[in-house]
Amino acid sequence: MYREYGKSSFLPVHRHATYAVHRTGYVVKLIPLVFAGWLRYLMAVDDAGNAFELSPDPLLATVRPYVQDLKLGAPADREALSKTLAPLLSDASIFGVDLISAGLSDRVLDAFVSMLHGPGAVADTLAALTAQF
Repeated sequence: MYREYGKSSFLPVHRHATYAVHRTGYVVKLIPLVFAGWLRYLMAVDDAGNAFELSPDPLLATVRPYVQDLKLGAPADREALSKTLAPLLSDASIFGVDLISAGLSDRVLDAFVSMLHGPGAVADTLAALTAQF
């Protein structure tokens, strides 16, 4: 991740892209996939199931608690996860728009839940969702 003006470095370019998606009404499949990957990254567990250290980011203390108790390979209750992540997914200061009101949160959650299935799930999810293009 990179730094921009001392703020959180999370995808400033995608913030603008998300805003454009919201403004035009065009639903993009890859942007929710990127956001789901970021949520998966926040778990600090790689695709093989190994723990790693997250890059420093001023928002880590704010965003990490939303996913820190999730376990790779443990069944994820999508409804409960939706409620847990709702404050984060609706934070326009992170994503550029409120993903829930923009209609993108379901795609983010679907991809994120898929990435939680176990080792290799991120690669499998990326392959499955990008094969549609």
